[in-house]
Amino acid sequence: MYMRTKHITRTLITITTAIFLAVGAARVNAQGTCVQTLYGAITNKIANPGNATPLQIRALGRAKLFLERGTNNLNAELRALAITSALLERSFRNDTDITNGFAQAVSCYHGEINGRLDALAAHVASLAPSGLQRAASNQVRQAAVALDRASTASSAAAASRFFSLALVKIRVGNILADRAEFAPTSIAGKTFVVGTVSPTTERGTEVATFTDTMYTIPAHGTVAEETGTYTYNKTASNAATLVLTPTTGAGTSVELAFSSKNTGTFTATGGAPVSTSTGRFRIL
Repeated sequence: MYMRTKHITRTLITITTAIFLAVGAARVNAQGTCVQTLYGAITNKIANPGNATPLQIRALGRAKLFLERGTNNLNAELRALAITSALLERSFRNDTDITNGFAQAVSCYHGEINGRLDALAAHVASLAPSGLQRAASNQVRQAAVALDRASTASSAAAASRFFSLALVKIRVGNILADRAEFAPTSIAGKTFVVGTVSPTTERGTEVATFTDTMYTIPAHGTVAEETGTYTYNKTASNAATLVLTPTTGAGTSVELAFSSKNTGTFTATGGAPVSTSTGRFRIL
């Protein structure tokens, strides 16, 4: 009876361990993280410890749990990788599977973060020169340096720290680049104050309000109110084309050049006969 109970107990422990490992693997794999190879090497080592010491086996178990918990986002994954490296890299430096797992994870994260950096660099390159654009460009350079240092780091833990630094630089760079993106994607709900400078015969100020599809320029001086439809297309980070089609009369095409999110210059061509005017605008 004792032997039978002992056998059943061992069987239950084996089944429970298998379920525990399977659930943990599903949690890591479901996230599509870069640590799947490393996680597999660790779980295999737990199942087949060989000559591993009790201390090493406990370290493997802790590393496994950290990898499973660190799958909410990239920063969490990198923290989990750094902790796992501190737990295992030195004591398992002769274990080919675990060593390769760390190398694969570092390579994978480098590729993922480099992709984010490339996207930011392309965004910054599309921006018009400005203080914000230069600041964003500086973040790109600093992130690239951090990635280079990660490539030559002495451990996965050190690489993780440089990866995390690169992510901070990329996040700040994206914020700056978005702020340097002066031209809005839509002008619905906005009011423009337009001051014509040239030709001198048309100097003056007008106010134009825009809904989703319509615009209104109230009567001013001897000029009657103008209403109509419009189209607005952002053509670059700091440029857009606005086409006004009044209810009566000829339409006007306006090229907008933004010097900030609320100010800029314009060149308008239209009317009958066709003429060109230039000036400044301000968005209220």
